[in-house]
Amino acid sequence: MGCANIYWASLVVVSMTSSVTTVSTRLNLIIGAEYNVAPTELRIFLASLRMSGCSADVVLFSGFIRKESALLAEKYKATLIGYDYATLNQTHGPIGVHRFHLYRKFLESRQNLYDLVLHTDVRDVMFQDDPFSRIDAFGGGVFFLESNHLLIGTSPTNRGWMTDNCTVYLREGMLQRTQHRLRSCSGNMFGTSHAVYWYSKLMEEEQQRTSDAVRDSNGLVIARGWCADQAVHQALLWTGAFAAKMKNITTLPNEGGPLCTMGDVVEISVDEFGEVRNADGQAYAVVHQYDRHKRVKDILLARYDAEDEPSHVHPSFVEGYRDVVHYGNPAAIRRHLATDTAPVCT
Repeated sequence: MGCANIYWASLVVVSMTSSVTTVSTRLNLIIGAEYNVAPTELRIFLASLRMSGCSADVVLFSGFIRKESALLAEKYKATLIGYDYATLNQTHGPIGVHRFHLYRKFLESRQNLYDLVLHTDVRDVMFQDDPFSRIDAFGGGVFFLESNHLLIGTSPTNRGWMTDNCTVYLREGMLQRTQHRLRSCSGNMFGTSHAVYWYSKLMEEEQQRTSDAVRDSNGLVIARGWCADQAVHQALLWTGAFAAKMKNITTLPNEGGPLCTMGDVVEISVDEFGEVRNADGQAYAVVHQYDRHKRVKDILLARYDAEDEPSHVHPSFVEGYRDVVHYGNPAAIRRHLATDTAPVCT
């Protein structure tokens, strides 16, 4: 496809040949996995990341590389790694499960290359700031909490993931052990390369352990299936398994932290620039599940709808924007926009 940053990996052992060049200074990495993500969704992910000023390596495992995706990867300096999605889907579960196998193999072969790593979903994530300038790993792993109005035990969805969806956890009473805890989303995790490696390894091993799949002689699943990655993520977090392998762990709140999981947030603050702000008035560095909120999704679709995006409406092109972007001063923002429109909460 004429794109030097695309290569194909084998099924289980990721190719040890990468387009990323090793240099003396350790790099930062954003790692994710996608299958059939729409070009507009990938454009929002990559363009917003680069507009934030983030220069980290971006490595995305792709079960299906579109021509448009290849062009976007080239434009925004991302690496796409193709793999045998159909087979891995059978041996290691659906993409939300088997991505951790891919991450583990990738990081295992690059132990001295990366400093900090952000694991993130792709389809519904956009960036408003460089996450590596806003999140401190404190030498370990960072986990992001969801909205504080629900606990694991009071969320019907999470209760189902811990019981009906995962018969092993049902037998082990995992819901009873974790139901008093706040929810943490498996769509994002941040930390040192060491911490994210162990996160991926533990997720992979626990998903294999808790699978109630019936396999044939070739190891392919022929009946039943896998526990949700969300259930496994929360079980390992709140029972201390992650902490046992990492220097330390940090949990950051959804409301006032640098990353927002928007899914069922009751109130969202959106300023005149169309940026999502936290309870302290700062623009979130990362916004996950933006598609659950129509106002935010419509703004992003308008911003990234064309080849020349995002210059026509992106806030960073407004004079004076950088002076006020991260600190939520509505009066200053309004002056630079020459409007008097108050922030909108939906």
